[in-house]
Amino acid sequence: MNADDPMTRRSELRRGLRGRDDEIERLRRLLGGLVGGSADHVLIVGEPGSGKSALLDHARAEALDASIPVALVRPGGIASSGIAATIAQALAEPGIGVIDESAAHQMETSPELRYWWLQEIEAAIERLSRPLLIVIDDLQFADELTRLAARVLPRRMAQSSVGWIVAQRTADFDQEAMRTVSGPMSARNPIVLGRLDTEAVAKIAADVLGGAPDDAIRSVLARAEGLPLRVISSARELKDAGAAQISNGTVSLVRSRLEARDREMDPIERRLGTLDPTAREIALSASVLGLQFTVEDILLLTGLAPGQLLQPVAELLRSGVLRDAGGALEFEHEIVRQTAEGQLEPETRNRLSRAAFVMSREANDASPVLAKRALRAVEQTASKAPGSPTPDEALEILETALTAVAEEDAQLAADIVELRLQLLDQAGSQLRGAMAEAIPFLLHAGRTSEARVLARRGIAAGMDPDEEVAARLALAQLTTMDEPTATRENLQAALRLPVRSPVLRGRLAAMSTRPYTTDYLYDALEEVLPEVREIVRLSNDDIALSTLEHVEAIAAYFRHDWAYARQVISRAEERSARAESPEGWFATLIRISLLRYSGRPLDALRSVDREIRTADERQQAFALLHLQLVRANVLLDLGRLDEAEIQAEAVRDLGEDIGAVWPIDVGAVSILAQIAIYKESPGVVERLESVVREFERDEVAHQRRGGEWIQLLFADILGETRMMDARTSGTYERSRIYGPPVGGASDPFDDVYFARITLGIGRPERAKKAASIARDRAAGAKAPIAKAVFEHVTGLIDGSPPLLRSAAEAYRRIGRPLAEAAAWEDLAVCVMSQDRMEATEALLTAHTLLAACEATRSLARVEGRLRALGERPPVRTSPRNALGLTAAEQRIVNRAARNETAAEIAAALYLSRNTVTAHLRRIYAKLGVRSRQQMIEVVRAGGIGGA
Repeated sequence: MNADDPMTRRSELRRGLRGRDDEIERLRRLLGGLVGGSADHVLIVGEPGSGKSALLDHARAEALDASIPVALVRPGGIASSGIAATIAQALAEPGIGVIDESAAHQMETSPELRYWWLQEIEAAIERLSRPLLIVIDDLQFADELTRLAARVLPRRMAQSSVGWIVAQRTADFDQEAMRTVSGPMSARNPIVLGRLDTEAVAKIAADVLGGAPDDAIRSVLARAEGLPLRVISSARELKDAGAAQISNGTVSLVRSRLEARDREMDPIERRLGTLDPTAREIALSASVLGLQFTVEDILLLTGLAPGQLLQPVAELLRSGVLRDAGGALEFEHEIVRQTAEGQLEPETRNRLSRAAFVMSREANDASPVLAKRALRAVEQTASKAPGSPTPDEALEILETALTAVAEEDAQLAADIVELRLQLLDQAGSQLRGAMAEAIPFLLHAGRTSEARVLARRGIAAGMDPDEEVAARLALAQLTTMDEPTATRENLQAALRLPVRSPVLRGRLAAMSTRPYTTDYLYDALEEVLPEVREIVRLSNDDIALSTLEHVEAIAAYFRHDWAYARQVISRAEERSARAESPEGWFATLIRISLLRYSGRPLDALRSVDREIRTADERQQAFALLHLQLVRANVLLDLGRLDEAEIQAEAVRDLGEDIGAVWPIDVGAVSILAQIAIYKESPGVVERLESVVREFERDEVAHQRRGGEWIQLLFADILGETRMMDARTSGTYERSRIYGPPVGGASDPFDDVYFARITLGIGRPERAKKAASIARDRAAGAKAPIAKAVFEHVTGLIDGSPPLLRSAAEAYRRIGRPLAEAAAWEDLAVCVMSQDRMEATEALLTAHTLLAACEATRSLARVEGRLRALGERPPVRTSPRNALGLTAAEQRIVNRAARNETAAEIAAALYLSRNTVTAHLRRIYAKLGVRSRQQMIEVVRAGGIGGA
C-alpha cells in the first residue's frame, strides 16, 4: 500500500494515538468550537517520542475533514527563520491565501520587524471569512521573538475563529516557559503526555503486528519504556525480522529469528543497522545537518554522485528514517537524527560538522542555518576533541557566523558570543575586549543576568579604559530603571577613568544624571549638574546634550519651573532629530506631558495621536508604548473613562508583548485605579492587588512609590479608613509629589486626591502638606491647572466657597470635566449647611458632568447628597446606543462592518492597532459574541449605526 495514501496515513496516525483518548477528545472540542465560531488554545507538552507530532497530525487531519484550513508550522527546517516567517509562509499557501508570496518573503527576510509582523499577521487573519487552525510543533526550537508570536497572537485574537495547538518538549517546559510561550493557553491545563501503560502498548503492537501480543512480545516491547515512537519502531523491527508469528489472533515471539544482541538494542539503532551501507552512511552524515536538509547538501557532504543517491534515499524513505519534506528531506523524528549522530565516531562527526559549515558559507545559506552549523562545527573545540577545528579556526568560524546573524537572530548571536568567550578564556587572549563586545549581544537577546555578570567580570579583570567605559555604559543602560543607585555609582566610576574620547565621556556624564530622577534625588542632582554640563558641553555631541536636557526638563518640572522645562525639552527634540537618536521620542514624550500638565489636554491629545501614528509607522515599539500611556492619562483628564480604561489595558498588553513591563505597568495600573474611583469597576482591586504588592516591594523609589500610591487609591475605593491612614503617613510626609510620574512627571490633580482622602479620615495636617506643594507649584509654574489645583486644595482645607468656585471654573476652561465635577461637589459640601440652593445647583452641575463621563460611582455619591437635600436626582442620560456601545466603540464597529482590518481602523481613527484590538475585545464581550461576523450580525439586528 502506498505510504502517501490517506487511508494508510490515517492507520499510521492511529497507532501513535493509542492510550490518548482524553487528549483526542479535547482536541475535538477545540475543532468543534472553531466550527461554531469560537476560538480555543491548547498546549501539548511531552518528551521526545511521546506522540506530540502524532496528536498534531491527527488534529490537522480532523480539521481538514471539517473544511478548516490549517497552517502547520514546524520550526527548525533549513529555510526556517522562525515561527513568525513560517506562519506567514503558511498563510500564503493557496489553501489559505491571506498573504501574498512577496509579503511573506519580506516578513521572512526582515526578522528585526517581528513586532510589526505580529500586527500584519493579525490583520491578515482578520480578513479570513472562515475558521483557521494554527498548529505549531517543537516550539522549543524557536527564538525568543518567535515564542512571543505564539504567546501574543492567541491572546490578541481570542475573539476570532482561530484555534492554536502548540507542542513543546517537557525538558524545555517550566512555569516561566508556560507564561512566556503559551499566553492564554496557560489559563488552561496543558495536555501533558505521559508514557503509555502496558495495555496501550499492547494495542499499538496489535496494530503493527496484526494480533494480540503474547507475554514474550510484551517483554521485548517493554524496553521501549512506553514511548509510542519507540514502541512502533520495536514492533516493526520484530515484524520485519520475522520474529513475530500470528496464530489464532495471538502474536508470539520467534526467538530464533531475534539475535540476542538485537533483543537488547534500541529499535532505532537496529533500524539504522539494517540499512544498506550507502544508505546508512547518508543517514549518519546527514545527522550533522540538522533535522532538515536538501539532496544537494548530501551530495556536497558525502561526495557521492547524483546517481548513487537514488536507491539509498529511496531505502531511507521506505524504512521511515527519512521523510519527504516538500523540496527537502527530513528525519522522521529528532530522536532518529540524534541516534544517527550518536553512531558517528567523534572525529568523523567533527569533520562532517566543519564541512557542513563550509558548505553553508559557500552556498550563502540563510543566516540561521549558517550560524547553527557554525556552532555545531566548533562546539567540540573547547574539549579538544579529535577532528574539531583549532581554536583559531573556531574563532574565525564564529566570527563569520556572528556577522551573518548579528542583526537577525539575537539568541543565536548570543550563543555565538558566549562560545567565543569560552574559547578565548581558554586561550587567555583578547578576552577583555571580547567581553565588552559581547555585552550588547547578550542584552539584545534578553540575557540580562549573563550580561551583568560578564560586565562585572570584565571590569574586575581590568579592561582597557575605553573597553571598561563601554562595559559600564552597557551596564548603566541595563540597570538605570531597577538599580538607580548602583547605576549612578557605576557611571561615576567610569567618569574617573582616563577616557580618550570626549564624546564617550559626554555620554557617560549625561547618562549618570538619569538615576537621580528615578530616585527623586533632585537636590543631589542640582549639586552635580554644573560639572556634568561642562563635560557634556565639551563633548559637542547631540546625543549627550539631548540626554542631559531630558533630565533637566524633568528636574525643572519638579522645581515647578515649567516654562524652562518646555524650553529645554524643545532643544532636546531638535538635537535628537539632528542626531537621529533612537531615544528622540523621549523628548517628545516629555513635551506632550508638559502640554497635558499645563492645562491643555485637547492639544496634548492631538499631539500624542500624531506621535503614535508616527511611532507606529516607524515601528518604534518602546516609543509607542510610552506614548499610549500618556494618551490613556489624557483620556482620563478629558473624562473619557471607557476609552482611558481600554487604552490602559492595551498599554499593559503591549508592555507584556514586547517585554517592557516596568515602569509602564505602574502608570497603567494607576490609571485603572483612578478610573475605579469614578466608575464601578467590579473586581479591579482583587485583580491588580498582587501586582501592586510587587511594585511596593521594589527597590526603585519610582516603582515603590507608585505601588504605595495605588494602594492608597485602592483603600479609598474599598472605604478602608485604617489603610488610608497608614498609606498617607510616612513617605508622603516628606514628599514633593503624589502619584506615579508619567512621561517623567506626576499629575498636579493628585494633590486633590490626597487632600480629599486625608480630610476624609480627619488628618488635616497631612492635607496641608498637599496645599503647600500646590502653592509652590502655582507660584513657579504659572499654569492654569497649577493655579486651579492650589485653589481647590486650599478651598477644601479652609472651607472657602470662592476658592472652590474659582477652581471649578478654571477646570471648565481647561477642559477637565472630572476635576470640575469634584470641585462643584466639594463646593456643595462646603455650603450645604448655609446655602441649600447653591449646594443643589453645584451638585446638579456635577451630576451633569459625571453622567456625561459615565462616572457611575461618583454619580451615586452625588445622587445621595441630592437626596439628603430633599432633591430628586435627574434621570441619568447615557451617550451609549441601544446595545450599550459608546460613540468610540460604534465608530470602530462601523468600520469593522466594512471589513476594515484593525490596522486600517487604527489609521483612520488615529489609534494604535493594539488599542483597536483592545476595543474590539471589549465590544465582543459587551455583545456576547465570539467573532467579527457575529458582532456585525448583532449590530445589524439591533438597527444600530452603519453596520
